[in-house]
Amino acid sequence: MMRALAALTLMPALAAAQAELDPANLSPPPPLEFDIPAVERIELPNGMILFFLEDHELPLVEVQTLTRTGSVYEPADKAGLASITATVMRTGGIEGMTGDALDAELDFQASAIEIGMGEESCSASLSCLTENLPRGLELLAAVLRTPQFAQEKIDLAINAERESVRRANDDPMGIARREFRSLIYGRGNPWARVTTGATLDAITRDDLVAFHQRFFHPNSTMIAVAGDVSREALLALLDEHFGDWPQAELDIPPLPEVPDSITPGIFFIHRPDVNQSNVRLGHFGVSRHDPDEYVIRVMNFLYGSSGFTSRLVREARTNRGLTYGISGQITEHTVRGLYVVATFTKSETTREMIDVIRQVTRDFQASPPAEAELELAKTSEMNSFVFRFETPISIASQRMNYEYHGYPADYLETYLDNIRAVTAEDVQRVAQERMHVDQTAILVVGNADEIGDQLTQLGEVTEVPLVDFATGEQIWP
Repeated sequence: MMRALAALTLMPALAAAQAELDPANLSPPPPLEFDIPAVERIELPNGMILFFLEDHELPLVEVQTLTRTGSVYEPADKAGLASITATVMRTGGIEGMTGDALDAELDFQASAIEIGMGEESCSASLSCLTENLPRGLELLAAVLRTPQFAQEKIDLAINAERESVRRANDDPMGIARREFRSLIYGRGNPWARVTTGATLDAITRDDLVAFHQRFFHPNSTMIAVAGDVSREALLALLDEHFGDWPQAELDIPPLPEVPDSITPGIFFIHRPDVNQSNVRLGHFGVSRHDPDEYVIRVMNFLYGSSGFTSRLVREARTNRGLTYGISGQITEHTVRGLYVVATFTKSETTREMIDVIRQVTRDFQASPPAEAELELAKTSEMNSFVFRFETPISIASQRMNYEYHGYPADYLETYLDNIRAVTAEDVQRVAQERMHVDQTAILVVGNADEIGDQLTQLGEVTEVPLVDFATGEQIWP
């Protein structure tokens, strides 16, 4: 009896507490605020630009560099040259030390130096204990300034790349990704260029030396440093190891242009050994610094880049079970990015998948997103932005990267406010203006025998030749 009375007594209080916890009664959280730690920007006498963040929490220092070069600047008949140059800068030794000896010393010091070539930049990094920073910077400077390009390491790098070329058609998804870029940018365009056995055969040590001498100079290089070192000590070390690196008159040509438009249509590559179709659908995206950049980021989340909450995943996977994975977004690029939807499905549901992509896109364009959906997208984008600054070097390197690509100095400080300002009407407008689902290139890599006439039901189908890039022989048709 007493327990029953106690329960009755508590019920009003519990009901009141539950009412307070009802989501409808909860106050919205305060706006996300994030103060980005200050990064000092210093122009060094030799033309290098330093981005420095002092942090003494751990006895570590990390360094990253960016040099204005990239694979888009390599000759068409020597595709692969830029990547191999970067690889052998690291493995081919420095003045007075072989690459193997460099590896051994770095391992002994628990340090690491890495280097990699992208389309329009070359990045290098150093990670070391504070006590090893003087030697680490000395070695990093030597890798950037005086690589020796040992012939045996060149041969090793070319052979490794040759194996990648040999396996280029092993993965249908990889084929779809590569050939879709060729359809959009144009076959042979530097933004879609492919390394082949013939281009690797044409690369010599003299080519690596010339490529390095053309692009690697202090006035084409930025450096970000973060960690357990003082400003005074760092500047002294940089002067010691980079100070006498002479500036040069830079020979950096304009970035390659892309076509004004694409050729829409349905394109197909036959792979007899698969039971799924890899599908790519899209056209050109946007250039960097597009005025709708922030709207596009929010729109991408809603449309197809956010996993299970996106419109494409919800319909194609959750509602219809057509695929385990689908993504769709508009990407930015220095020249022009892509609008692309990428997915895979059973051979017999190839056309249904294409129809679903088109219909989801039309529905997305037909009305603005609901307020709750929009707020989820904006909050998620703002949260992901904050997590770009988890470490001191990520903070310093973000500053470096955005300046490298020409963003305004206050880009990071204004980012959250610009995302907050995106409206549902903005999203609908950009979806209508930037995604033209009836004027796309549609590429399917799949089994023609299993797909049957599904693609011809949609229109005329163009067969895309599939080439063995190791030999130059056409595999299909």
